[in-house]
Amino acid sequence: LIPFNQTIAPDFLYKFRKLYFKVVCKNPLLKLEEHTFINIADYRIYVEKIKRKKSKLSGIIIYQMKKDELPTLITASSGWLENKDGTLVLHLLDGNIRQREKEAFDKYSLIDFKNYDILLSLASSSPRVSKRIKEMKYRELRSEIAGLKKKGLPAVSLLIEFHQRLSLAVAGLVFCLIGAPLGIKTHTKGKTVGFGLSLIIIFLYYFILARGITFANKGVFAPAICMWTPNIIFGIIGVWLVYRTSKK
Repeated sequence: LIPFNQTIAPDFLYKFRKLYFKVVCKNPLLKLEEHTFINIADYRIYVEKIKRKKSKLSGIIIYQMKKDELPTLITASSGWLENKDGTLVLHLLDGNIRQREKEAFDKYSLIDFKNYDILLSLASSSPRVSKRIKEMKYRELRSEIAGLKKKGLPAVSLLIEFHQRLSLAVAGLVFCLIGAPLGIKTHTKGKTVGFGLSLIIIFLYYFILARGITFANKGVFAPAICMWTPNIIFGIIGVWLVYRTSKK
C-alpha cells in the first residue's frame, strides 16, 4: 500500500487531470455548464441551456473583459460551438452587443445582430496543468518540503499530505489487529454485531484523522503527530485485544 499511496495513485491523478484538460480543449462544450459563468480567454460565458449531442446553446450571456476598458455585454438567444484548428468559434444568433461609454456611464451603444461570431484562442484559455499536492510523488513532496524549509517558509499542507499517505497505508495493519480479535468475539453473536462494530471503528478512526488535520492546519500540534495519532490509538487497542484473546 505504501508504494501505491506514495507514487502510483498521485501519478494517475495527475495523468487523469492532464487528459481531462486535453479533452476539454478539443471539445470545449464539456467545460460549459448550465446556469454557470465559465471563463474562456477574455470572455465570461453564461449559458441557460445546453444540448450537448447537437452542440447547441440557448440563453447566452457573455461579458468581454478587455484591459483598461469597460466590459462589453453580448447576449444571444442561441448559438453553437465549433473547433477550427485550435481556435474555438462561438456562433451566436439573434442577439445584441452593448458597450458603455467611458465618459458617460449612463449611456451605451447598442448593436443588434442576426449572426455574430466570436473567435477564442484555445491556447490562451487552456490552463497550465501544474501538479497539486495530492498529485506529487514521494520524492517530489520531500523536495518541496526541503525547499520551503530552506527558505524559512511553512510547509504544513505538504507535511500533512506526506504523513497522511504513510499513516493510511499502515492503517490496514491496524484494522487487522483490531478486526481479528473482535471477529472471534462477535462470531457467536452474528454478522450484524461485527458489521456494526466495524462501522463504528472506521468512523472513529477517520473522525480522529479529520480532527488531526484541523489541529495541524491551525498549528496546535505538529503534522506528524496529528496524522499518526489514529494509528497509535487504535494500534494500542488492537495489541491489547490480541493479547486478551490469546490469553483466553
